[in-house]
Amino acid sequence: MGIRYYGWAITDEEAAEARTDPWPVIRRADRRGDEPGWTNTCFDKAWPLLQRLFSPEGVRQPKPGYELVAGDVTYPYGYLEGYEPYVGVIARDRVPTIARDVASVSRSDVRLFCSGLRYGDQQVRRDDEGYLAYYLAEAQTFTADAAARGHAILYLIR
Repeated sequence: MGIRYYGWAITDEEAAEARTDPWPVIRRADRRGDEPGWTNTCFDKAWPLLQRLFSPEGVRQPKPGYELVAGDVTYPYGYLEGYEPYVGVIARDRVPTIARDVASVSRSDVRLFCSGLRYGDQQVRRDDEGYLAYYLAEAQTFTADAAARGHAILYLIR
């Protein structure tokens, strides 16, 4: 199954509420689903690749797009006891900057990034480029729509 990323466009008022208690806002945003004017997304298991894309190794300051996928689950009681999800809230005023940065990444950038990916066995996974390109396009659409509508963003890594 694995840990996945889910994101919702929300109002700035909901963003303030979510900083205190995100769960009612998540439920409300999830119920809006496909209502006109509201967007949501799932980056599946691509969020760690998106993190690496927006915060390359050796770079001190991640790119603004990193804010869209920052965070990870935690294991406060040990790995065998399960994990706690990560909830991120992005204020409306940050969304346009993030959207511009996400939009600035091209397919050739993804190709170059993926050509340098190595794993524990030092292998390159051939399907990473298409997988990442697909979810980058999702991120581009999601952030552009949220920025155009003046929405904040709430996301959950779980």
